[in-house]
Amino acid sequence: MALLRRAPLATRWVRCQFHEFSLSCAATGDRLACATRECLRPFADKPPSSGSLLHIFVCEVNGEEALTPGPLAGLQPSLACESRAGAEYRSYSRGPISVTRLLPYAVRAVDTERGVALCCVNADSGAPAGAIAQSVVQGALVELLRAQHWYAVHAAAAARGGRAVLITGCGGVGKTTLALALVRAGYKCLGDDQILLARRNGQPVLHCLSSRISFRADMCSLLPELRSAPPAHGQQSVGKRAAFVEDIFRKSVAATAEPALILAPRLSGAQESSVEELSRTEALRILVDSSPGRLEPAAGVVFFELVADVVDASRCYRLGFGRDLDGAVRLIDSLMG
Repeated sequence: MALLRRAPLATRWVRCQFHEFSLSCAATGDRLACATRECLRPFADKPPSSGSLLHIFVCEVNGEEALTPGPLAGLQPSLACESRAGAEYRSYSRGPISVTRLLPYAVRAVDTERGVALCCVNADSGAPAGAIAQSVVQGALVELLRAQHWYAVHAAAAARGGRAVLITGCGGVGKTTLALALVRAGYKCLGDDQILLARRNGQPVLHCLSSRISFRADMCSLLPELRSAPPAHGQQSVGKRAAFVEDIFRKSVAATAEPALILAPRLSGAQESSVEELSRTEALRILVDSSPGRLEPAAGVVFFELVADVVDASRCYRLGFGRDLDGAVRLIDSLMG
């Protein structure tokens, strides 16, 4: 596809070992290189050594018309036009090639067969280019990993002794708060927004995608450590601050852990937290529904089987999340055994 063949001549490189993949990112300039490096924390300082090679190219363009590549003529729309937070999403695909336009901010083209992605950021959109770059680079990485049967789910997770608590559910139910409370109590963080699911020796495992966290200002009353957190550059969610968990709690990031416990929290309003068993069918439904993006039928089957194995390997509970945060941590500790 011509769009991918016209990848920019890079002036800055970010090469790292991302789990079992050698990831090579090229960016046109310091600003995009810095944004890409932050997107890949805590892996950016690990030199590549082995595994499948993935490439991501990041460049800046000027004007929304530059986000409308001619090669779209041979592609089929794979997702109806959507509007999210003032942006227009359009997706196209043909075989292993997909193009996602996020107007007026960026376009992302991914060739999963070759393991290559190109991310073009509109410097004239009025939004910080570094923030947009982080979003599209992470989206490209998730697409490339999906072709390797690594799947992202919308969840938070924390691990102790190589065993993980997977905290899932919709936004605003306390996933980040619970994950950070567990980290403060000695667990290690695998992420607060997206967690990667994959297999190792045939068994399901959870992997960290990013150590970046987002939190509301009112969380500082529950977790005072957040007040002094150095802010992360780049993309900020509306009404939230962003930071890296390792800048708040030392040695607090886990790369990989085995699933042991699945929690579906809901805010109870009570002082004490409580739990009730969650059926495996319901846990499976929640996790399947949390996959970002649509999957091709064959990939959907692989993803469903992987999630089913994660559920089978875990104890599943619905958590009534009370106001006593330390009490919630003690309750989770007892469930972990």
